[in-house]
Amino acid sequence: MKNLVLFVGSDEDSKKLLEDIKIWGAHDKIKIVDVSINGLRGWLLVEYGSTKTPLLVTNNTILSGYEEIRNYIKASFSNQ
Repeated sequence: MKNLVLFVGSDEDSKKLLEDIKIWGAHDKIKIVDVSINGLRGWLLVEYGSTKTPLLVTNNTILSGYEEIRNYIKASFSNQ
């Protein structure tokens, strides 16, 4: 299984994406990190060059934005 880490914030795109993940049954397969707490957003900038959320990190790529991440997760988990 791929290592998937989803960085979310308090923005609407992050909230919608979290709802979608639950619908597709992928919430237990993705590590979710809320960067809106404990100063984690700054770390996100250092590691990935952006503070924009949502941001999905996989084994070999980084995806950003609701549509791009939604399409990736839907294709990966909706048929399971």
